[in-house]
Amino acid sequence: MVPGRLGTASSVVDRVRRLLAIARRLTPPADLAPPLARIALGDPVSGVRARALSLLSDRHGDRPETADALRHALEDPDKSVRLTAAAALGEEGLPVLLALLGNPET
Repeated sequence: MVPGRLGTASSVVDRVRRLLAIARRLTPPADLAPPLARIALGDPVSGVRARALSLLSDRHGDRPETADALRHALEDPDKSVRLTAAAALGEEGLPVLLALLGNPET
């Protein structure tokens, strides 16, 4: 290594600290289930709510907030959100699936 090429030791340490701070901000939160549940229940766009439910059930299916969000979404005003929730809940969502099949306009 050529002396002085990277700068002084303190400037290198400073740059490394700044890079680590940036990397920490880019790292997603370790637990995404709570924010996904909030999005699934409260986003104004039905497609966003449905996608959040899909992500919750696919990646965090064992979490209590997932089951709560899915059950709550069975009463969503949008049929695609209800369909996503009912399909993810399996047997528990069967009545909603049957209702959607019987009257797809609801």
